[in-house]
Amino acid sequence: GFHVCLEKATVESDLKSKVPLTVHPLKGPSIQPTLPKDDGYLGELRHFVRCIAAGTPSSIVTPADARNAVQVTLAEVKSAKTGKPVVIR
Repeated sequence: GFHVCLEKATVESDLKSKVPLTVHPLKGPSIQPTLPKDDGYLGELRHFVRCIAAGTPSSIVTPADARNAVQVTLAEVKSAKTGKPVVIR
């Protein structure tokens, strides 16, 4: 699950306690957006398999995006192990 505090809204979800994705705007009622029924990971895999089969680069995710995702993941692991924030530059 997660709970993200932004400037103009808070977003939360928790699969374990069955709290659906909910957006709590600073003003107005909370919103539970309609999400695709497919698992997000399955959609990603389908996209990349199509790209590989067609021999075309992804129009959604760039190599830089992939590098940044790995960098964030490694920082998360380091932070979890040390109990300290990790700065990414």
